Amino acid sequence: MCIWYILLFIIPYAHTVHFNSNENNNNNKNSIFVIYPRLYLCNNGSFSFEFRTKTRNGLIFYTNDNYHHDSIIVSVYHGKLLVEQKFGKTKSYQQFDHSVNDDKWYKIVFKRRSSLITEIVLYSVALRNVENRIIKSKIFNYLPFTSSNTSSMVYIGGLPLNLYKKQRYSSEFLFQSFQGFVRNLRYGLCGCPERIQYPLFSSLSTNLQSEVCEQQISLCSSSSCECLNVDEEPRYQCDCSNKTCSMMSKSLCCKRKHINNAYLIS
Repeated sequence: MCIWYILLFIIPYAHTVHFNSNENNNNNKNSIFVIYPRLYLCNNGSFSFEFRTKTRNGLIFYTNDNYHHDSIIVSVYHGKLLVEQKFGKTKSYQQFDHSVNDDKWYKIVFKRRSSLITEIVLYSVALRNVENRIIKSKIFNYLPFTSSNTSSMVYIGGLPLNLYKKQRYSSEFLFQSFQGFVRNLRYGLCGCPERIQYPLFSSLSTNLQSEVCEQQISLCSSSSCECLNVDEEPRYQCDCSNKTCSMMSKSLCCKRKHINNAYLIS
């Protein structure tokens, strides 16, 4: 664990990650992944990110609760976005109708509305059209993804080989790898406003810094603003919205190291 925090100071600033076929050819493709901080959802948390791909099947996002064997999976399945929740022995998932493997940017927002209801919204970044789904959960005697002792890291683009072998039969949507781009990963931890997250570890041999927020680190005038990569000129946006948290969630939400927020995965 401590080696990831050491690597935190080595990984270059980046807001977009590229997972590409060259990486998969040079390495065991089960080992192509980027690790981000733990995700705490409570009953009102959220996360979001943008992705672009031409692949038909691939794992974009994975996290689990080690103690209760809960998991959240976001994959491209037959060219369409699929989100699966597994809480205890109960699995539920939603697949979107719109094809997303057209090499265009899309944004997914995963929002827990209550302990029983999760809303997932898919945006077409260019056309601004929206498609949403609701996943309902059964009543549990615990709240998934709340404990700092059991929640795992978030894996983007794939899984470490040992974890993949352990979990591969837990879901038909847990694929080996992903090809494409992921950028602007943000968490809204336990009701906090969403904040950019930065990687703790990357198995990629190179981090392609092709977008504006990676090329120029100090674009936003205030240190309290976050730089987001966008497609419209000047190809970046400064988010200076109030990130104040309640006292209860502040300890989870607001103490983060600043590193990267975009990757290319192909």
